[in-house]
Amino acid sequence: MINTNAQVRARIYQPVAMLVHGIASMPAKNAGALMAVSGIKDAVPLIHGPPGCANLRQMNSFNVSNPVRLAPCTNLSEIDVVLGGETKLYRGIIDLYHRLHPALIVVIPTCPSDMMGDDFGGIVEKAKKEVGCEVIYSTGESIPGRPIGYHDVMCSVVEQLLLPKAPFPKTEKSVNLLNFPMDVNKNQFMDMIPILNEMGVKVNKICFYNTHLTDLYELPRAELNIVDFPSPWIERMRDHLGVDYLAASSFGSDPDSGNPFGIEGAARILLEIAERLGIKESAESVIEKKKEEAMENCVDLKEKLRGIRIAVLDGFSFGPAITLVSEFQMKLEAISYRSFFMKSHGMSDNAYNQLIEMDIEATRRYGCEPEVLRDPTPGQELEVFKDRGVQLVVCNGGIARYNEAGIRGFNGVKFFMQSMSIGFDSTRILAESVIEALNTPIKKYPLVNMIGKDVQEPNLIPHWKKLGVIWRTIAEGGDGGCLYG
Repeated sequence: MINTNAQVRARIYQPVAMLVHGIASMPAKNAGALMAVSGIKDAVPLIHGPPGCANLRQMNSFNVSNPVRLAPCTNLSEIDVVLGGETKLYRGIIDLYHRLHPALIVVIPTCPSDMMGDDFGGIVEKAKKEVGCEVIYSTGESIPGRPIGYHDVMCSVVEQLLLPKAPFPKTEKSVNLLNFPMDVNKNQFMDMIPILNEMGVKVNKICFYNTHLTDLYELPRAELNIVDFPSPWIERMRDHLGVDYLAASSFGSDPDSGNPFGIEGAARILLEIAERLGIKESAESVIEKKKEEAMENCVDLKEKLRGIRIAVLDGFSFGPAITLVSEFQMKLEAISYRSFFMKSHGMSDNAYNQLIEMDIEATRRYGCEPEVLRDPTPGQELEVFKDRGVQLVVCNGGIARYNEAGIRGFNGVKFFMQSMSIGFDSTRILAESVIEALNTPIKKYPLVNMIGKDVQEPNLIPHWKKLGVIWRTIAEGGDGGCLYG
């Protein structure tokens, strides 16, 4: 068993691990596919490729407590690349079953097997007759949207596991709560469950949270999938299995309709669920009552936060910052954008500029006129923050740098990934966390400050910044090096 402390460390290091995965040019397709398989407790992956593909994933895992311990592969050699690897794939499936007896084996292609053109479907069907478990294969195709490997595996689940068993009986007024299978904030939708039950909505399945193969077979029974973001496999469930979906989060020009967090966001999502299930009239009173209780619980917190001057790094519209401004009337003084992270993962200049413009438009909806900084040096950034009287920086790490300048920091990314859930309670938890940050004495970090930092990307040392530039150069003209696989 993984102990609780290890899981906490995993959440803390998650953003760092994902960043290293991206800037060190780690293959993203396999990473995403393995992440999807890891979300199914009784499933085991089988990498169809050379041993280096499996070893790479074990060396570069996504967090410190849950490395890819099982990454078996078919051990392709140079000769197999020329003559074909179908025999090794067939034997690999059978051997893996007899060794581990999983409920599901997911065959994951690699770059060599993609080029070889092995008959995955034929070999899988042949091997299934020799084993006592389900076997599916990820196609290796580049499905539009990200993350590629994750989408690919989940589309295979729909097409190869669920569709052959259709049609499924439906449970009236039922929903699935579907999260991304990462070892962070698995409970994003958990706060909604008691309220949904009170509204008369049945929660059919929660994925990916202690999910097994049998749970996947139950997914098509629901009337509605509640998801964080739209994805191809969810759309396939709608088109082929009759399970419509509601995406809680979206990026667009309207921050109120795209942000599900905070009291207003939670009420909007719950009301939309009720409307989609045809119970809006009976559910409205329940939602309004819960909303009023949440607002009453936050009255004292709002008084403590109102008017506090904040600056935000790398985005306002999605995450804690918009809730702090819209519901607690904190005063947004500055937004600092650093393009390196997004552009090093393939985002074009035009797309990045559009995101910034949408972000700025969102701040105006809440009466804010922040100073906008684009790729400032650390010195320029701190100078503006001091001139504007910033008391707290909502950042993605690097708090020590702001502490040295006499400004407190709050790790918004860490809070978003660990604690930000869709429901009324997380708003109170956010306010309490920010108040704690404001009351925490400013610390000095002499050893950390001795580490040389890149001028344009102060959260990285110059060496890692260079690796990121190399990665961006390699990715130009292609998919762009998908961050999440």
